[in-house]
Amino acid sequence: MKHKDAAAPDPTAIGDVSSPPFARLPDPTSLFAARAARLRQLAEASDLAPYLHFLAGLAAAQHIIQGDLPAAESPDAATLMRARVRNAAASPQRDRGRRSDRRHLRPSVRAR
Repeated sequence: MKHKDAAAPDPTAIGDVSSPPFARLPDPTSLFAARAARLRQLAEASDLAPYLHFLAGLAAAQHIIQGDLPAAESPDAATLMRARVRNAAASPQRDRGRRSDRRHLRPSVRAR
């Protein structure tokens, strides 16, 4: 009789294995605040402290302006179809949104 290895896959359990979610998205309300805190903590014991503090300041500014930004728009059906045909990203609004983000970010960074 063969001894079953616990590390070996069990082909009889194929239908019983649940699939994990496709992606785990971060919480947008705390993403940049948590990043700023982590960067400040890393700066305490690093030779790169000035740079890490600079990055922490940018993350803090992103957190501040986040509430004033418009909600993200989903691409329309025609844009999605073009993206599928071209095998490309389906976000024509992305660049426009980035320019808008920069306009909001500049006053926050200057104020610090």
